[in-house]
Amino acid sequence: MLKLSARSAGLRLLPAAVACAILGLAPSAGAEGSYECSGSAVACLYEGADGTGARHEITRCDQYADLPREWWDRVDSARVTTAGRIILFSYYASGGKEVVLEAGRGQYVNALAANKADSFQCHS
Repeated sequence: MLKLSARSAGLRLLPAAVACAILGLAPSAGAEGSYECSGSAVACLYEGADGTGARHEITRCDQYADLPREWWDRVDSARVTTAGRIILFSYYASGGKEVVLEAGRGQYVNALAANKADSFQCHS
């Protein structure tokens, strides 16, 4: 029976580690989604988790705006490209509101409460 030491077993992985470093490859959690977003968007919202499904692009930052009616209760994830911060809210008939997603520039996030957002606040 062949027995490998920890050192020799580690050396077997060295070529793969070097290749990943040279090519700039790294495993990432949640890499299933594409999070595609056009260059003109300040943020993108997605119907599915991890940037999957239908996409809605936010192209300018207003202080507060309603999502288009066809996007009410559909957002499950977001990518913030150039906006400073995006906050999505769910409003209740009783007048209260709940933050369902909050993200800053360069972030890719899943909603805290999926499929509930009705409006958003965008900060430059």
